[in-house]
Amino acid sequence: MLKSDGSSSIEALKQAVAGLQLPKNVNIKIVHTDVGHFNDSDISLAQASGALLL
Repeated sequence: MLKSDGSSSIEALKQAVAGLQLPKNVNIKIVHTDVGHFNDSDISLAQASGALLL
């Protein structure tokens, strides 16, 4: 899950994540993006999907 202060920041974060060189056993899947602070709903979604909040 990615959240930031604006939509252009989200796009920059998505591009940065996509450009990471990761080991073969590491897979990153962005399950949700949004603008603003993390809230209880975001935390519940992260827990249900096993996601990390960034």
